[in-house]
Amino acid sequence: MLPETRIWQALNIFAILISALGTLYAGLYVPSAFTEKQLQSSLPFTTAVAGALSPLGDRIQLSLMIGNQPVKNNLVVSTISIRNTGSVAIIPSDHYTNLAINVAKQWTILSVVNGTAAERPVWKKVTDQQFESSPELLNPGDVITAVLFVTNTEHERLTQEQVTQLKPTWSAHILNLKSINETTNPFSDITTYPFIKLPFIVVLYGSGLIVTLFGTIFLMSIYINLLYDLDYLKGGRWQFVGAIIGVGPIKFDILGGDDDLFIA
Repeated sequence: MLPETRIWQALNIFAILISALGTLYAGLYVPSAFTEKQLQSSLPFTTAVAGALSPLGDRIQLSLMIGNQPVKNNLVVSTISIRNTGSVAIIPSDHYTNLAINVAKQWTILSVVNGTAAERPVWKKVTDQQFESSPELLNPGDVITAVLFVTNTEHERLTQEQVTQLKPTWSAHILNLKSINETTNPFSDITTYPFIKLPFIVVLYGSGLIVTLFGTIFLMSIYINLLYDLDYLKGGRWQFVGAIIGVGPIKFDILGGDDDLFIA
């Protein structure tokens, strides 16, 4: 076979491999209408307003008003944020139910404001334990920070242990959003999920898995067929297609040589 012919054959094989890698990249990284959206909640930072004055005991008596509602010595301020950690934007029409902040029944939310100077989102009271935000555009990397002013309905004065029991949570029903991930202690994650210490992990699911699986089988079938036509492989074509999905023992005669390779 002429050297020029072998060069063109090698270029054909290289083009097929590039196409296979392109299909794999599209299945993994190119966003589509079925791409899962991802939101991640931060750990809340909570403090009692009267906490610094607690050593004064009964000698301190605060008098506060929030929204024409008197507040006793059990006012707690909690700051929490949520970030779009996905690869696609969340648009207002994606919201089936708006993003909301919730607390347990022993707490009452008096008000929620934005943690930055931003005017949006706009917060609206739903119940004493829930405030919801207006639907907003969240591009990848965007963050919403909320500051909650909360009181306890069971105790007029709160200990530090009782303050730490306030755990605001986010809720929403958004297109292609399975759940809202919560930030946890990274050291406990390593203990619980030791596989995250591996340098690189690829997880395929949904449409990405289907595109990658069928695209790889299709392109590899063309690749094997081309090798067969070039007399690089000898034997039945269907055997080599079966080798792609790992069916049965397959015998390869590599480049017409005398060495055999067996794959089970």
